Amino acid sequence: LTKNLLRTVTVSPLKQSQRYDSLFRKLVDKVIPTIKETNHHDAYKRRHDFTFVDVRETREWEAEGICDVGTIFTVERGVLERDIGDHVTNVDTPLIVMCEGAMRSVLAVENLQRLGYKNAYSLCGGYSGWKRLGYPTRNYVPPHPEE
Repeated sequence: LTKNLLRTVTVSPLKQSQRYDSLFRKLVDKVIPTIKETNHHDAYKRRHDFTFVDVRETREWEAEGICDVGTIFTVERGVLERDIGDHVTNVDTPLIVMCEGAMRSVLAVENLQRLGYKNAYSLCGGYSGWKRLGYPTRNYVPPHPEE
């Protein structure tokens, strides 16, 4: 009896993942109307007018590369709020924020707005869409540690 009860209340890892995805998606969907977004075509056309901020993880940059645009700042989503001010000091700087599929970037833009950045846009479709549509990419080269 106890074995059956435990089996009944135990949530499989797949179901936990599905629940997380659903909760995460609901959060992203709630935030989208409060931020600005841009598409790949406009982002590429105006690539020299913006600083691109790639909030994917290092392993993603290393495996898949990064956008080949004028100015790009790579910072993992988990430390964005801590590090952005060291690299983008003017809160009026136009920013295009991206992740793999435009979910983390939506939340990143929301927090950039909270920090006072006025011209931050999430890239709809993210880096995966950028690559799929054939926009230029390049290999990720990690920054050199300061001596």
